[in-house]
Amino acid sequence: METITDKKIFTGFRLKESLIQDLKRLATGSNRSLNNYVETLLTKFVDAEKDEATALSKEELIEKVARSEKETKDGEGIVIRNKEELEKFLNEL
Repeated sequence: METITDKKIFTGFRLKESLIQDLKRLATGSNRSLNNYVETLLTKFVDAEKDEATALSKEELIEKVARSEKETKDGEGIVIRNKEELEKFLNEL
């Protein structure tokens, strides 16, 4: 999301002509300028990459699930009775 402090700078890239034509066509179909369309695509891609970089690794997730299973078997699990308790629990994760 763009904020007041986000300064836009001019930059240039060399891209295949066919790619530029495809981007122009898609931008027009989305009622956007080419610049806005490309910036939106890049922002979505970068945000997804950031999310992936901060996500738990597969090993971390397996370890967390195993720990939760053990806690449940040992009677240390959490009982969630309603939506409010679920939201509170998820916010504390």
